Amino acid sequence: MRQPWVSKKNRGVENARILVVDDRAAVREVLREQLVELGYGVAEACDGEEALRKLKRGPVDLVVSDLRMPAMGGLELLEELKKDGIATVLFSAHADVPTAVDAMRGGAIDFITLPIDGQEFARRISAHVSRVKPRPRAPDPAAAGPRVSGHHPKMAEVRDRIARVAPRSASVLVTGESGVGKELVAREIHRASGRCGRPFVAVNCCALSENLLESELFGHERGAFSGATGRRIGRFERADGGTLFLDEIGDAPLSTQTKLLRVLQHQEFERVGGLRTIKVDVRIVAATNRNLSELRDRGTFREDLFHRLNVFPVHVPPLRERASDIRELIQSICDSNGIELRFTDAALGQLESHNWPGNVRELENTLRRLEILCERGNKVMLEAVTQAFDGRRGEVGSRRQNFEEDEREQYERLLRKNRWNVSAVARELRVSRGAMRYRLRRHGLLR
Repeated sequence: MRQPWVSKKNRGVENARILVVDDRAAVREVLREQLVELGYGVAEACDGEEALRKLKRGPVDLVVSDLRMPAMGGLELLEELKKDGIATVLFSAHADVPTAVDAMRGGAIDFITLPIDGQEFARRISAHVSRVKPRPRAPDPAAAGPRVSGHHPKMAEVRDRIARVAPRSASVLVTGESGVGKELVAREIHRASGRCGRPFVAVNCCALSENLLESELFGHERGAFSGATGRRIGRFERADGGTLFLDEIGDAPLSTQTKLLRVLQHQEFERVGGLRTIKVDVRIVAATNRNLSELRDRGTFREDLFHRLNVFPVHVPPLRERASDIRELIQSICDSNGIELRFTDAALGQLESHNWPGNVRELENTLRRLEILCERGNKVMLEAVTQAFDGRRGEVGSRRQNFEEDEREQYERLLRKNRWNVSAVARELRVSRGAMRYRLRRHGLLR
């Protein structure tokens, strides 16, 4: 429930976006919490330089910045923001009157001395937001990027099911092998729904330990566990009004499944270590490459949660079952990633005849390898495709070095994504754990 001092007028601008800038994570956390309670969208930056980088990704309506930071400070940031007409509020816990006067003369619309009463902070920020002219919005991240493509009848059925379920609030369970594009389907459902203007938030349920997953989903209060130095807003709160995508839901621990069931039933939860019940309006789209019916029969997945999630199933077929879509997928992937490639008929034929055990993700990685292997402007030959399928032979000199570096970078990225869990990476690439350990040792990523 929102604080009683939030007026209806404030709620009319609750989609306003505010960027909080401070080098202290604890201060950012407190300010973010207060602003989220007011209904604003909040982004964070640790200094002025990071703030400017984030502003290039999309506009905000108001910047709230600390005065003193090790890198670019508040006054320097203010000078840059004035050039684009971005409204800025500066704050400091160590300011005197002359400093505040300098800030206001420099173009700040307000100067706040910390600590400040929560209601007073809310009143002042809300007043400023109501006077700021909303800046043009960049396309929502969920509305951008690649679309679900392919003319194969099985993909036509996928698009039909997306169109049927998107306008409703029913939970969706997306199934399919690793790499087929289940998150792409989830984003398409969000994009076509009435929630498209609200957040699309994704979380990988197999990438985190049990305690970290619950903290990631529901947030936590300060002191909830060792290392919890401040309050954290969870993914459910961030997705309020929008869509939460639960990837690899079959790997969620049973204790987390129980809490997820409550949220699906009542749209409410408590943060880890908290007592206050938080209500949200979130649409759930879950995905798995595992057979949840078998997990349910083995007792590792709750039957009641299975039925709650499986209200409307969408199955994405593996790439080997729709080889006729490969040419269209190649064009879509190249367009989305800025990859410039032209193929001979023999090279395309080889790509179409490949089994693609890693599905669309493997196709995308192969295209990235081909971009490295082939000279810009030249057509991709059959030999290059064969070489891309087997990166351990045939490449010499600098090209071989580039390819090996690219492969190592991909493995390192997957390890970071999966919190250095080798088994999780092996599942994602659909290889045995032993084979995965061998590859990682070869690249010096595992002892």
